[in-house]
Amino acid sequence: MLLFSLAHVLAVSIDSVNVETMRPGEMGKITIEIENNFEDTAKNIAFELDFANSHLNVVGSSSFGVNELREGDEEKFSFGVRVSPTAQPGEYQIPYTINYIINNAPVTRKGSIGVKIVAESIVDFSANAENAVIGERGTVEIKIINKGLGDLRFASVKISPKGFTLISDQEVYIGDVDSDDFEVASFEVLFNKQNDEVNAIVEYRDSENILIRENIELPITVYSREKALELGIIEKSNTLFYAAIVVAIVALWITIRIIRKRRRLKNSRGG
Repeated sequence: MLLFSLAHVLAVSIDSVNVETMRPGEMGKITIEIENNFEDTAKNIAFELDFANSHLNVVGSSSFGVNELREGDEEKFSFGVRVSPTAQPGEYQIPYTINYIINNAPVTRKGSIGVKIVAESIVDFSANAENAVIGERGTVEIKIINKGLGDLRFASVKISPKGFTLISDQEVYIGDVDSDDFEVASFEVLFNKQNDEVNAIVEYRDSENILIRENIELPITVYSREKALELGIIEKSNTLFYAAIVVAIVALWITIRIIRKRRRLKNSRGG
C-alpha cells in the first residue's frame, strides 16, 4: 500500500527546467517540462509557479494545465517573466505546485526551482592629487565608482609609483563597494615630477563572485612651486624675511652699543 501511494505521488514529475539568464529590468522565460512516469493515466494536471515573494513579475498566466498525460507522455509549459529593476543579483527559489488525479485519487506535489538574476558590473575610476606640488608631500586618491546594479566585494587597489615617491603602503584594501556608490583608496606620496599619471591594479569580485583585475592609468596634475604659489595652492614662506629682520635688529643693536661706548670714552677723555 505504501509503494502504491508513493507511485501516485511520483507519477507526474518535472523532467527538465530551462531558465533564461535574467537581468534587472529585463524579460525572460522559464520553461518547465513534466512527464508521467506511472503506468496509469494522470488527469486534470495543473502546474503553477508562485511569484508572490520574488523579484519576478509574471507576464501572462502563472499556471498551466492539461487534461491528461498517459504513461511516458510529456508536456511543456513556458512562463514569461519580467525582472524588477530593483532586483538584487543572486539565486532565488520559485515555489511550484503540481495537482493531478490518478486512479480517481487527487495528488498534490510541491517544490521549487532556482532562478538566477545577474547584473553586469559597470565600474569607473578617477584619480585626484592633494597638495600636488613638486618637492612637497601630498596624497594621491583613487576613486572606485560602482555604476552597476550589483555590489562589488573584496576590492583592493595596488599603486605603482611613477613620478612620485610612495610614503605609505603600496596596497589599500577597500572591501565592498555598493551599487550606485563609491569608495576611495588614499596613498601618501612625495611628488617628484610635474603632470604625471597614476598606474594601479584594481581587484574585486563582481555580483557573480568572478574575480576581476583591471590595470588603470589615470592622469593627475602636479604643479611646480612657482605655479602653485601663483594659484595659491601653497603660501610663500616668510622665514627668510623674518630672519633678515632679526639680523637687522641685532646689527642695529650692536651698532648702537658701539656708538654709545665710543661716546662714553670720548666724554671721559675730554673730562
